[in-house]
Amino acid sequence: KGRVVFRGDAVKDEEGNNAVFTEQGTSASHLTAIKFLDAIARLPGNKGEDSDAISAYTQIRMDKAADILGKDAIPETWITLPPNMWPKHWSNIHQPVVPLECNLYGHPLAGLLWDKASETLIRSVGFEKVTGWECLYVHRKEKLFLGVYVDDFHMAGNAAAVDRMWARLEKIMMLEPPVPFDQNKYLGCTQVDVQPDIEAIQRKSVLYDYVKGDESKIIDSTPIAVDGPSQQPNHSRAAYESRMAKIASPARAKSKAKAKKERALLPTNDSSADIKNANMHRNEAHATTVPRMACWEYRMEGAVESAVERYCELTGLPLSSLKKVATPCLDDHLIPIEDFTTQGKVSPHASKIVLKALYAARLARPDLLWTVNSLAREVTRWNVACDKRLHRLIAYMHHHKHDVMSAHLGDKVEDTRLLMFVDASFAGDLRDSKSTSGMYLCLAGPNTWVPITWICKKQSAVSHSSAEAEIIALEAGMRTEATPMLILWELAIDVFAKNAPPKPNMGYLPPPRTLEDVLSQVDYVPPTVPLPSGRAKLIILEDNDAVIKMCLKQRTPAMRHVTRTHRIDLDFVVEQVSRHDHIKMRFVKTTEQAADIFTKGSFTEHTWYHLLDLIQIAPMKTSHQQSKTAPASQDIQQSVGHKVKPSTVHGEHKSAPHMQGVQKSLSSDHAPSTPVRKPQSAPQFTPERVSRQTASHASVLAPKSKAGKKVSFDPVV
Repeated sequence: KGRVVFRGDAVKDEEGNNAVFTEQGTSASHLTAIKFLDAIARLPGNKGEDSDAISAYTQIRMDKAADILGKDAIPETWITLPPNMWPKHWSNIHQPVVPLECNLYGHPLAGLLWDKASETLIRSVGFEKVTGWECLYVHRKEKLFLGVYVDDFHMAGNAAAVDRMWARLEKIMMLEPPVPFDQNKYLGCTQVDVQPDIEAIQRKSVLYDYVKGDESKIIDSTPIAVDGPSQQPNHSRAAYESRMAKIASPARAKSKAKAKKERALLPTNDSSADIKNANMHRNEAHATTVPRMACWEYRMEGAVESAVERYCELTGLPLSSLKKVATPCLDDHLIPIEDFTTQGKVSPHASKIVLKALYAARLARPDLLWTVNSLAREVTRWNVACDKRLHRLIAYMHHHKHDVMSAHLGDKVEDTRLLMFVDASFAGDLRDSKSTSGMYLCLAGPNTWVPITWICKKQSAVSHSSAEAEIIALEAGMRTEATPMLILWELAIDVFAKNAPPKPNMGYLPPPRTLEDVLSQVDYVPPTVPLPSGRAKLIILEDNDAVIKMCLKQRTPAMRHVTRTHRIDLDFVVEQVSRHDHIKMRFVKTTEQAADIFTKGSFTEHTWYHLLDLIQIAPMKTSHQQSKTAPASQDIQQSVGHKVKPSTVHGEHKSAPHMQGVQKSLSSDHAPSTPVRKPQSAPQFTPERVSRQTASHASVLAPKSKAGKKVSFDPVV
């Protein structure tokens, strides 16, 4: 497979000087849009398929550039060819040149030309761009959404219209045959449909019922209403904890026969309201949601393995140096202070390794994001502490490469809500005392939990209290992710909901009737986009009472000291929560705060596994085509049905001399018998996912090198 490219680094003008082109501005693509389309494809009556444009850039002729980009946007271009591609009759011509007719990859404006041309073609079949989402298109009549990333097309919507729309697009552009989302790799991530995990679904359903209820948090004796009276009889915190305790899986999974026998022994006239509610919820979830439940996983073991291989290749360390660990992060308090001032050994290759892991963390492995982000900020000032933290991260990735992010959807589009978990660490950075913002946004419902996006971002100013830090985190989540997603999900409700959508509110004021109306409309400018109708709901989940009180009371007397930037953030949050009825705040216990995993790096093993359960990270389950699971005593690679491959990184068994210190310093951090999380069948899935057995990794950790090929690390560094 090859590609003919345009030498964009050797372009001259008519006078022999380097040619200067205008800045190109192609449409931005969002990873959030991918998760949105994945959820749309799982709605009742919908499906999703992928397709690629064949030789996308060359489908556009250069003579069409003036019509697409405007006159003189691309000047007349002549090119030279390599001598081995010359026709025979060119042999007597000195430096022959020919006009460029195809839009070749490498041309400074090739991407912009394809972007604008494909947009014109897509619009010609009835699609329109989604406001605020440059990579998304919507076809209201056919009830379809289309996501475009350069030449990759991601379509989801009405199952009856998907094939028809692909046929229309194939008439105006060359596309590969479309394939379903299931078992297909899109942008390096494979989606696999799996069987429902009943108890995991029940745990999320109980959490959703609690945060949506009338009594999830009472402040100043005033309940926070959401959508009118709740349908559940009891949403108090005690009832929530009781129901979660009853649904939580035990350390040992019960057999079906034993569970059935225990259920038969329960008294039918039990007076406990909590037990009745829990049993009612469990029966409803099992009887009504499973037949119509769509469950799928995001698998990125290929990207994780690639990052591990690059680390071993650039450092010269064998796979056997990557000991089994429970978490990907180290507590900075455990690292000697002198390690923060000494340059690290991996400094020349830090960016190559860390940024390799960043893509997986952003797309489908949120459990890696905090560690990857903290290391990415240090690539220009790498130290020995970073060496240790990177080694720990790679060890975690190696032994948890088969962990996947799961999602399930079993509700109508209008019955779902957006949940935004927000948290912040207070002065978590030991060097400058700055905090870290964490956010986790998901689509939730009685039988739905779909991770959408997540944020881990270090704050730019020092906060003086935890409430101040969490206000900044709340503003960042609302502004960058929650508000755009709220507008997008409202569009989805308008497209797929059965009841007719209301008229869009363009913000025009009614004719004035009194003098007060006239004065109130002075200098009023209507918005350029429709105002939200309130059909899409957002529930903000906070674990800080002070933050909730400030937003509800709209006053912050204790924060008169905040700087200009923090003051703007605070006013924005208060305005959003107080003025919009479709945005509500709820209190959630710290133990159920899913965003906690994005704010710091020091967790116990039990807490870490609980947070993984909250954000839907678990070992890979069997797909619809797989039905057997290997014994637990085998290696994790074998337990999920994959053949163990020998290491592709060739090197000596002995570690590089300069990296022995890193291994020695980390040996104390690795428990010799860390519990192993075994992939289990759906009904036996436990929140902790901790097995009592320890897997043997001797077969996979032994590196194999080819004769004559050795990869060594530069000892001078």
